[in-house]
Amino acid sequence: MKGRIFITLFALPFFGVGVWMSWAIGNSVYDAWQMRDWQPAAADLISAGYHTHSGDDSNSYEAYASYSYSVHAQTYTSDRVAISSGADSIGDYQQDTGRRLSAALSRNAGINIWVNPDNPHEAIIDRGLRWGLMGFKSIFLLVFGGVGLGLMIMVWRTPRGKDANKPKFQTSPWLLNTDWQTNVIRSSSKLAMWATWVARSIPTCRMIRTINFC
Repeated sequence: MKGRIFITLFALPFFGVGVWMSWAIGNSVYDAWQMRDWQPAAADLISAGYHTHSGDDSNSYEAYASYSYSVHAQTYTSDRVAISSGADSIGDYQQDTGRRLSAALSRNAGINIWVNPDNPHEAIIDRGLRWGLMGFKSIFLLVFGGVGLGLMIMVWRTPRGKDANKPKFQTSPWLLNTDWQTNVIRSSSKLAMWATWVARSIPTCRMIRTINFC
């Protein structure tokens, strides 16, 4: 039981990352689905560009903008640029978007946005899904979530040990372990070996820094 609890505690962070990424992907897809009925509108930029976030071994970028727009003679402001918020370094999307918006601001040119007709306070510049980012998050979902879930299923589906105090095991102790009843000796450390291999082979924080989670 102690071994099962230890492996479960080891697997939970991996499984948690998978759940987190599953929620992030699902939330982005849901937002994109909701925005399919949003209406186009013209907006005037107030500020625009991109921020650079320096890490230990790489930089991540985050496009930003604030803009004003009018709906039914009512003026609103918003600062939502894309569906996925936060900084990352997946492709050149953040930098390209920041440069494009900054160039439009310097020319005093308007931009096109999308506005929620049911709630004009909600607006966005780019309502499209970033498939590269979705794919990157899917790696965390499949690898980390799969490892965590697989370890927990494996450890809890393993049959529990037999009661050594029973009379038949007192007189025939080799019956306690089915592996002892053959001439083949198998290692009992396979699960620990796989867990250690996974922990050492996945550069966890370096990958997570790519999308600015560390």
